[in-house]
Amino acid sequence: MLLAMMVTAITFTACGDDDDDNGEGNSALVGTWDLISLVTDGKDETPPNAYWVFTENKVTVHDRTDIMNGNAVDYTYDAGTKTLTIAFGVAKYKVLTLSSTTLKIQSIGSEIEVEYNGQKLEYTDVITFKKR
Repeated sequence: MLLAMMVTAITFTACGDDDDDNGEGNSALVGTWDLISLVTDGKDETPPNAYWVFTENKVTVHDRTDIMNGNAVDYTYDAGTKTLTIAFGVAKYKVLTLSSTTLKIQSIGSEIEVEYNGQKLEYTDVITFKKR
């Protein structure tokens, strides 16, 4: 589950027209966000000391759980549809809350798929962050 979060954090790709962003766009995400809760299919999977750092067009995940840890990847945010797309579409999240202090996202449908021992595993993550 956390692997998908890492992959997701690696790239957010926004879709849609910049006119729909109402001035927000990626700038609303810029900053350091401490991960305070990761719930996967109802189970608490929160890693200790995890955080994501957003710049205007890159996101870097820090949680020491994946080889992608610490690598910046592209992302975009469509404020009109409230969609974050990471790793060039590998994972998508619906933004449930985005304020100056809180970010809460939920994986969309079966976008997050991990193959393990020849089986595809699908699950839903709900991740909550608090801005530093």
